[in-house]
Amino acid sequence: MSHHILQQFDEQWLAEIERGDALHDAARSLYSATACEAEGPSHRAREFRATTHRLFSIAALIIAAFALLLAHTAARRADRLQQRLDAHERASGR
Repeated sequence: MSHHILQQFDEQWLAEIERGDALHDAARSLYSATACEAEGPSHRAREFRATTHRLFSIAALIIAAFALLLAHTAARRADRLQQRLDAHERASGR
């Protein structure tokens, strides 16, 4: 169950990230259309921001992948523990 919830959360998060990129690109094009190039940030600064944004996105995806792996492992361990508990209760009940 928790794996399904985490997967749904990751899908929504990725959709928001993609929408955020679209909004960011639209805002940047609006800014460049209305502002003078001398007043706007330099090309190097824009590249740095874009690279930083990509690195944060990659880091977020890696963290989400590890969270899914942890949830999967925890669910597996919980199942094994439940099986052991059931076996112990059956053995002590006899």
